[in-house]
Amino acid sequence: MKSNQKLSILFWLFKAKATKDGKAPIYVRITIDGLDDEISLGKKVHPDDWCNQTKKVTASGMEAKLINIAIDQARTSLTSQFMVLHRSLNASRLRCLKTSTKATGRR
Repeated sequence: MKSNQKLSILFWLFKAKATKDGKAPIYVRITIDGLDDEISLGKKVHPDDWCNQTKKVTASGMEAKLINIAIDQARTSLTSQFMVLHRSLNASRLRCLKTSTKATGRR
């Protein structure tokens, strides 16, 4: 992992996979330096209740609130995991550099 890698998280509706009742699954696109992958959030919402600007459910009610909470938790979790991985890989590089410096006798 480069030290300047960028993480991008995008929530979107996969309308092509909408069910008969019109609800589409919410997907998360995770992009790191141009490489991306998509995973399902495991939640479905009607497209009329989805805001493309805020990437949130606009409907009122408990189900909408729970979906919005799931979106926030997923964003927080992905960001946190990225930061931990980024830090641990940088720390590993420093340890390797330190070990190789000691092995070659350089200081």
